[in-house]
Amino acid sequence: MNKLFSIFILTLLLISFKSEVFANNLQISNYSVSGQLTAEQTLYIKIGNISWDNSWRNDIPGPGIQVPNNYDAVWIFAKFRKRGTSTWLPVKFSPQISDHVISLNSEIKTYQDSMGVMLFRKSNGFGTFNASNLLLKWRYAGYLTNSDTIDVKLFGMEMVYVPQGSFYVGDFTPSNVTGQFVANDNISPYLISSENPITLGGNGVNNLKSRNNQGMSTPDDFTDSQTQILPLSFPKGYNDFFAMKYELTMDAYSDFLNCISESQANNRYPSGSFGFERFNIEKIGNTYRTSSPDRAVNMMSWADCAAYLDWTGLRPFTELEFEKMCRGPLPVISNEYAWGNINLIQLVNLQGVDSLGNVSALPDSSNCQYNLIDGGANQLIKGPVRSGIFANVNSNRTKSGASYYGIMELSGNVWERPVTVGNVTGRQFLNIHGNGLLNDNGDADVSTWPGVSSTGSGFRGGNWFRGTFRLRVADRFYANTPIDNRTSHRGIRGVRGN
Repeated sequence: MNKLFSIFILTLLLISFKSEVFANNLQISNYSVSGQLTAEQTLYIKIGNISWDNSWRNDIPGPGIQVPNNYDAVWIFAKFRKRGTSTWLPVKFSPQISDHVISLNSEIKTYQDSMGVMLFRKSNGFGTFNASNLLLKWRYAGYLTNSDTIDVKLFGMEMVYVPQGSFYVGDFTPSNVTGQFVANDNISPYLISSENPITLGGNGVNNLKSRNNQGMSTPDDFTDSQTQILPLSFPKGYNDFFAMKYELTMDAYSDFLNCISESQANNRYPSGSFGFERFNIEKIGNTYRTSSPDRAVNMMSWADCAAYLDWTGLRPFTELEFEKMCRGPLPVISNEYAWGNINLIQLVNLQGVDSLGNVSALPDSSNCQYNLIDGGANQLIKGPVRSGIFANVNSNRTKSGASYYGIMELSGNVWERPVTVGNVTGRQFLNIHGNGLLNDNGDADVSTWPGVSSTGSGFRGGNWFRGTFRLRVADRFYANTPIDNRTSHRGIRGVRGN
């Protein structure tokens, strides 16, 4: 997942390597630093090679899970610390695309907050993608002097582009109602066609309703007789964004714990959980390690989720964005799962070895890790499994458990943690990304996100412990339930808006 090298910032740069970068099938290797300009206080981080399997770009309709104007990408970000200190700070990459040098088969997207760059293939294609000899410009003025000695770690995370466009939220289902969104007729799904404000509840012709909170664990604060306003600033999913392709892994969370202070990490580590329900991050001294690097991390509270996303320069997603991530612009199918139908096969067995990163489901035998009956009575594998476990080169959307855009495990495995529309704290959420820094307690410090109490957050998409109802795209049973304790079926996923 990460790579460490040391730099003595002078005209001559001295570098020592630690290891390659792995995140599922992502590999980044052969680092160096070059092109330092001491007068400008800039340098390049050179990436010799970056590659990942099952990559795609499709600007026209195509087979399988590929859809028009959709592609996958890698979010590249980095941290540095001055020698003699323990604080890792974010590397600030130039927001000017022309400052970076990339291979001819690639494109990048840069951001004004300089927290990282998004790399993706330039042309239509499918399969393993390789890019070589990338030069990413780092403007270190104000953070370092030309004589500082520093350590640097580089990170990569696979993402999926979700294009701008209209989509539906809600469900037609007349039974097993759990606050699913509906239009004013209380039957039809609701069309999100812009980022404009939306009236929640009431009986206006353009209002978004939730079946008068029927069946919800924690009711929304809007009803058929009480309205609220979802403001323009709340991300509704119409605008484009990048979403994490996979649920966060044990390896990635271990890297995070090893890059924050000891006191911060103590607050972000679920102490006493090692070995419980397949949680596999072990603390040895002050170092965190896992022997199941690609397994989805569990035992995560909302505070853990928010802190990790803040540290990586990503943000939480909203429950409207969740439904778009699942079904895209397609018409709603009642009771559908994230792969667009009601075909559901429980995972019953594994093959391979977790510690080698090659554990997989038996071919064509399943498409979801879930429990037939709440309480684990029919649970065969008690805990999360490898992120992306159902996908292979021959699998279609249903067999791989993929969303319309190719995002994995939005139904099942570990619970998704979106921001709710159901209370005022959730509705204050803005499209603001993490700044790469945490407070002294190791908590996220973005004021417009739900805080450590988790009020403003909820749960969508089900998990390995829950039954079939919670797996449904439109299910909102826990969408407005603020719980921040750690349990074995809660994980992490985030997005990067534009």
